[in-house]
Amino acid sequence: MYFVHNTNYSCKTSYIAQYVVNFININVKPTCSDLGISFLTIEKNKQYQESRFAAHSSNVSDPAHVPVSHHGIMGSRYKDAKYYDMLRARQLSTQEGFSFAITPTSPDIETAIHDFQPPCHMRIYSVDKKGCKFILALYAVPTRPGWCRHIGAQVFVKNELGESPKGIGFLALPMPIWLGHVLGSLFLHQDAVFLHYQEKIIAHNDRNRWLDKVYTPNPQDKMVVTFRQWLEQRAGGEILWDEKCDRQLPPPERDKQKLFDVWNTHTKNCQICQKALKNINRASLAAYLVSIICLSWGIILDARYTAVKATQLSVDPEIFSSFLTWVPPLSFWLAAIGAVLFALTGYLLKKFTRLFYVYTFEHFHND
Repeated sequence: MYFVHNTNYSCKTSYIAQYVVNFININVKPTCSDLGISFLTIEKNKQYQESRFAAHSSNVSDPAHVPVSHHGIMGSRYKDAKYYDMLRARQLSTQEGFSFAITPTSPDIETAIHDFQPPCHMRIYSVDKKGCKFILALYAVPTRPGWCRHIGAQVFVKNELGESPKGIGFLALPMPIWLGHVLGSLFLHQDAVFLHYQEKIIAHNDRNRWLDKVYTPNPQDKMVVTFRQWLEQRAGGEILWDEKCDRQLPPPERDKQKLFDVWNTHTKNCQICQKALKNINRASLAAYLVSIICLSWGIILDARYTAVKATQLSVDPEIFSSFLTWVPPLSFWLAAIGAVLFALTGYLLKKFTRLFYVYTFEHFHND
């Protein structure tokens, strides 16, 4: 999946993000299509604190958070949060970054490697026991203090038998592009609050070194520590913002509608989602109109049936000895059921469009 977002208020231009997307579309996708490789695309702007770039990169450098933060989509926090070690696969360098291999891996995974390639690319690569390859390529382009532009690609490489690897939960299923965009928030927002406030706390800590601000005793922390070492010792320790940029971090966001905003961080700048939103709104309106037509037609049928019965009653009163005779005809009930179903469809479609605007998430509801 790709996450791309362009804004007017970036302190740094978006050419880096656009370059990444253009490179993938021009050089990667055509080649991969010939090799049985498929993509799922999404767009998203990320709201993490400090420089958001550092928060995002630290987050994707920590595989241990996946079954906990993404409980229900990528495993279970109760069953899949297990011990593992991280073995260095490539030594830290300024230009080449670093990489770590996870051991032990899941029972169905042969190899799992996290490869950081400066300045902003984390490539998560795994091969299962069947020979299927899965690549999660994640980019984080800083745009202004407190924000970064998240670009990612979920790549599926089939084995010789044509079998596909597992991806990110339901996001690996075949689906329209716009649906992948919308449902992406269900995954991304699961750790948004953690990172939002975590980086605020760290940013206001008086200690100079990041390592002095945190407690990282476990082997699962190796890659996060290594990334911070690269950032502080090899990359200057901070983002070089534009001179006109306000470097003051925004305050912690308390409004959930803003913290989990989807419209401003994605939809309003995504033509695919805007088109889908218009079509869904049209479908919802059409469903309501059909519901009204069905209801009106049912009333007409019932009125006609009643008029016919009344005429017959005036001719021969003994014909209608039971009140059941006045029960509306089957055509009325079919029209009434159709009215209810179409009204319900219109309501559900309208409710679904909320995902284009905001998707709030709370972990205590996800159990």
